[in-house]
Amino acid sequence: MAAEKGKSALILIGAPVALIGTLFLLIILVFSGTAATAACTNAAGTVDPDTVPTDPIAGYSGEQLKNAAYIMNAASTLTLDRTAQVVGVMTAMGESSLVNVGFGDDLNGVTNPDGTPTCSLGLFQQQWCLGSWGTRDEVMDPAHAATAFFERLVGVADWQSLAPTLAIHKVQGNADPYHYET
Repeated sequence: MAAEKGKSALILIGAPVALIGTLFLLIILVFSGTAATAACTNAAGTVDPDTVPTDPIAGYSGEQLKNAAYIMNAASTLTLDRTAQVVGVMTAMGESSLVNVGFGDDLNGVTNPDGTPTCSLGLFQQQWCLGSWGTRDEVMDPAHAATAFFERLVGVADWQSLAPTLAIHKVQGNADPYHYET
């Protein structure tokens, strides 16, 4: 019985990780100008957002794939590796389903821990009203939002050795540190 529970937990954790890995590898290998280099190393490849397919990849399509490309390119610009790219895309998948959301959680009654309304927008649901993520327009710009996320990620001590969901949680500060596994 315990072995079956362990297998179930492994499947629940492994399935989203496999989906993310599949999406990431497909984008890198099919649309990267540096695919050969990226496939042989942990170097971050770049993706031309204008060349992503309109057909779905792992359930994501169109604007969502372009947004994944912008996130991956921001990591590459900062000379971060593929692991950072995966963490960035994984974050936006969990926060916005890779959709650049132009309305905040406050419309759904969500508040900050201190009771103030949220002002979360964009791919990473960054609170522009707090000032530290950028202006409203900046958090709605995928390249800026991703760069702001990665700049905070690299400030997390030993983020590479943490489970991705825990590293993301340290940046995003959401209620559930395991949110990004589901």
